[in-house]
Amino acid sequence: GNSIGGGIASGVASNLRELCCGLVLCNSAGVLQEPEDYVRPSVSVGRQTALGQLPKAYSPLPLVGQRGLDCFGEVVISAIFPSIPARLADIYSERPQNADARLAFAIEQGAAFPGSANVIGSGQKLPPQRPLNEVLDTVDGFAGPVLVPQGRNDRVSGAELAQSRAATLARLRPGVSVQLIDGGHCVHDDSPEAVAAAVLQWLPETKAWAASMALGTP
Repeated sequence: GNSIGGGIASGVASNLRELCCGLVLCNSAGVLQEPEDYVRPSVSVGRQTALGQLPKAYSPLPLVGQRGLDCFGEVVISAIFPSIPARLADIYSERPQNADARLAFAIEQGAAFPGSANVIGSGQKLPPQRPLNEVLDTVDGFAGPVLVPQGRNDRVSGAELAQSRAATLARLRPGVSVQLIDGGHCVHDDSPEAVAAAVLQWLPETKAWAASMALGTP
């Protein structure tokens, strides 16, 4: 998974556990705490979610109601819409030719779709994120092999933060392999050959993990 997709893929791997043989995170989004500072809760966020123990979403929404959140979404979209081409240039910083007019048009279509403002506004009602510390934890999450091919020149988060997150992920636990690659936020687009080489080098770890799971000795 890349960016937000990395956060989603991590959650899926955490939920599936033994059905997942490996996880690749390219400049992944998601809450990430320093391993030295992370305190495992007595009940994980994922478990609280499954048990329905999370605080209830706004019901009814205070003061402004859902229409207020919709208006918030409209403001966000109106502010971002004119800058879509420039933002794509940041996302595809190493290969700007990939940020062409067709891609910008596809994103503009999504932003102009009826209900898009409602989606943005309703995001304010989402439950707390499960931190990557939890979803990649050997106790509460996915304990298998993780590859992090991280674009060192990420202009979305900033190069310094991208490299800092890579270093934090490397210290998260054994089994997390990090490779800094000359690329941007979409490192798999910017440097596909380097990412493919990293994946091929890492794949035997997934086979070993699958074999250990089959034997019941992860």
